[in-house]
Amino acid sequence: MHDSECMSTSRRFTLAAVALVTLIMPTPSSANVSNGTFSSSLTQAATWRAGTDPTSRWFADSLTVQNGVATLAPVSGTRSMIQALPITTAGTYTLTYRTRCTGTQNQDNIVHALVVTPGTTLSLGNNGIPWNINQSGVRSAGRLQTSGAAAQSWTARSFTFAITSADVTAKSFLVIAFTASCSASQFIEFDDVACDVPRASTSGGINTEWFNAPSGINSLSSVNWSSPVLTTSEESIHWPNTSNRWHPAMPADLFAIRATATIDVPRDGLWTFSLGSDDGSRLTIDGVVRINADAPQSFTTRSASVTLTKGPHTIEVRYYERTGNNGLILSWRGPGDPAAEIIPATAFDSSSPTPARTRVTRWQEISGE
Repeated sequence: MHDSECMSTSRRFTLAAVALVTLIMPTPSSANVSNGTFSSSLTQAATWRAGTDPTSRWFADSLTVQNGVATLAPVSGTRSMIQALPITTAGTYTLTYRTRCTGTQNQDNIVHALVVTPGTTLSLGNNGIPWNINQSGVRSAGRLQTSGAAAQSWTARSFTFAITSADVTAKSFLVIAFTASCSASQFIEFDDVACDVPRASTSGGINTEWFNAPSGINSLSSVNWSSPVLTTSEESIHWPNTSNRWHPAMPADLFAIRATATIDVPRDGLWTFSLGSDDGSRLTIDGVVRINADAPQSFTTRSASVTLTKGPHTIEVRYYERTGNNGLILSWRGPGDPAAEIIPATAFDSSSPTPARTRVTRWQEISGE
């Protein structure tokens, strides 16, 4: 690493929201860890303390956010951004991501999988998480250094790490940490981040079942909805249109999902729901189909308005992807709201039990390559 260098991003991508844990906390941001969209401003923090961040959101020092995009500000030295997950299951896991340096000068970045015990504080400032981290309450489960970040070219990276039974007994946290440096005129970027560590909680969020779809599918009725191949819990329905996989265990084409949840409507009135998809999709609210886009299509958004009372309501979204790009986004606008927003994680009832699921964290590109 180069102490005089800085980290930033030249291409915009989204992260999941940041919770300030060592300073006084404002109203928490509404954001989605799994799919990485912001609906409110980030809170910045130079340190993180294990055990005081129940939402497991990304955060970092010197972050800014505008129009739903989080960017590391130009600063002196290295900076780190992390996500911390409670761990309950021993095993061997894999972290995958892509990285590149936008200029010609070789720069370094380091990715860590750290096991951190409760009460331990990590610094996200200059050299706060070094290659040879030697700090009480911190164990390096795995790490990977990329020199030059494959200058100007995206390169896929991955490494495996082990969570031991002793880690589980200590009720420790897994911290995924990205640390990088760059010159004033160059940026190191990360994208397509995924990790298969199970989430600690088995309740809450949107219960999402994943299915294989038959070749040539052109209707939701063609899916065998009785045989899911994977179940996860998502924190919002927000997969911007892309040609990439949504989940490392599923293909980019010929798949389907069924997402069900209880949504907490904050006030009485007319609510407008918007569902965008490529390909077919359908939205059901309280057992009534409100949006039906059951046909192969490029990404198209349809809306429907429904009068709802304050309190819980059930929703279901069914979707299939044929070939080409894939995307699915659900948003809403309530009475008096100036604009629609992605339905935030805080709107989904966390009391309904759902199966244990895989934590998948993405930074979804919204511009650039």
